[in-house]
Amino acid sequence: GNKCIFIDANTGDSLTTIDLNEYIDAPTITYGTQNLDNLMSGNNYVLKSPDQRTRVLDFDNTSTDPHSGGKVYFPNWQDKPSPFTSNSNTLWGSEATNLAYQAFYVMQRVLPEFDNLGIGAGFTDVRVGTEINYINSFAQPWDDFQAILLGITENGGPTALFDIAGHELTHIFLRNYFSTEKTKAHSLHEGLCDIIGTYIESKIQTLDWAIGDDDYRTEQSFNRNLQYPGIAFDCFTEVRDLTNVHRRGKLLGYWFYLISQGKTSPVIPALGLDRAIEIVLASLKNLGNLSDYKDLMKSTLAYVLNTYGRCSDEFSSVAQAWEFICVPTGYANSGTIPDCSANI
Repeated sequence: GNKCIFIDANTGDSLTTIDLNEYIDAPTITYGTQNLDNLMSGNNYVLKSPDQRTRVLDFDNTSTDPHSGGKVYFPNWQDKPSPFTSNSNTLWGSEATNLAYQAFYVMQRVLPEFDNLGIGAGFTDVRVGTEINYINSFAQPWDDFQAILLGITENGGPTALFDIAGHELTHIFLRNYFSTEKTKAHSLHEGLCDIIGTYIESKIQTLDWAIGDDDYRTEQSFNRNLQYPGIAFDCFTEVRDLTNVHRRGKLLGYWFYLISQGKTSPVIPALGLDRAIEIVLASLKNLGNLSDYKDLMKSTLAYVLNTYGRCSDEFSSVAQAWEFICVPTGYANSGTIPDCSANI
């Protein structure tokens, strides 16, 4: 990149780095005016990151259709150029929609957090399509790039938000372990994506548990809250036979909330976000295309038993949280995990 690095002449240590690129501001829907860390190419600013790892494709300012036959059609994304403006301008304007600018801003904040979590290596060419008339969000790896489509919900709220972008990137990451072809595994996908999306957002701004709540209209459309799944979604027997994968996955988000934040009755030790996400990520390796809640339960318990031991808070928290959401672990007496000294 175009940077100036100051080096200590005696030690050789890097003292400070100054970015010499002159980025310009752009209007967003939700986050106000933001300075975009965009690529400068020749005499233009381009809606790509300087390392060209991320680019935005604005399908509202082009004749290119991101769909074919009602479905997302990724071959149309391959040669689609990103919006650009002259580097003599001091502000991005009509070259793209505010949704496109917001998507770029969000992705430049979200993707580094995937790197910090250790799960960003597979995101080498992230192409974020934006389309105002698309009322949802969607992601899929395609050939040599990773595609995400973001839009505006039926309530008028953007899906280009930190937790939703994190959710969609997680779908791509999870395909390294299992697919979404079967309803049970797909619902795990959705629950895990809500978990990781929420975690990623918490590293950018204040922790909250509602999906899409940076814009109240989006929050209303998505209607998912890891802390409050709803009385019809807080026990596995209630969601087991659901075919709506987002609703069936709500319970998994609640389990994560319980192990990270804890509960007093029954006692579920609070492990904190970082330990909780560690357990989740370490347990993915045992999942497959036919996996369901029981398989994730067994994998998480195997990890905490092997890593922290039977008498640890980690085991107590994970096991009791599974029992609390009606996924039997085999360790409980009448739904309660006994003290590790008890005869079980």
